[in-house]
Amino acid sequence: MTTPPEPAETTMPDQPGQEALRLFAEDIEKTFTAHGLTLTDDDTAATFRLTLQICARAIEGSQATGLLKADPKELAELLTVVRGMEQAPRLI
Repeated sequence: MTTPPEPAETTMPDQPGQEALRLFAEDIEKTFTAHGLTLTDDDTAATFRLTLQICARAIEGSQATGLLKADPKELAELLTVVRGMEQAPRLI
């Protein structure tokens, strides 16, 4: 499998929001471990990141085709959340 690139950090470690992102990553990991998986596994982490990249493209495509009618600021915030989730494997 081709490994998706590591995402760029969306916040600096000492900035507000980093703790919330770390807690969110821990919650995501709990979901994976409940299914016998872990984001500490390189293949699982790569698949997780790839899936989020596909989700982001689906959101962008839905907006472009008019299926989703989000305000540009709301769309940007939603995509920031999805892309921020890509950091989860390195935060656990």
